Amino acid sequence: MTVSTDSVIHAHSLMDIIFAAEGGITPEELEIQVNEQFGADVRFTNCSELIFTLQQLVAFLLQKGKSPITMAN
Repeated sequence: MTVSTDSVIHAHSLMDIIFAAEGGITPEELEIQVNEQFGADVRFTNCSELIFTLQQLVAFLLQKGKSPITMAN
């Protein structure tokens, strides 16, 4: 898959949104904020330069225990 560099944001930008949400954030709330801020077609990269969709990155962060994403309000 070829991804335009204009639509690739570093994962730290997503982490900023997550950590700014007091009391955690649900995946649905996160998706709304990401779509508003970056657009629905955004992709994310990590420090290893892997490319993720929002859903893939959320799963990656949850697996690594690096995110206060909540599954319910």
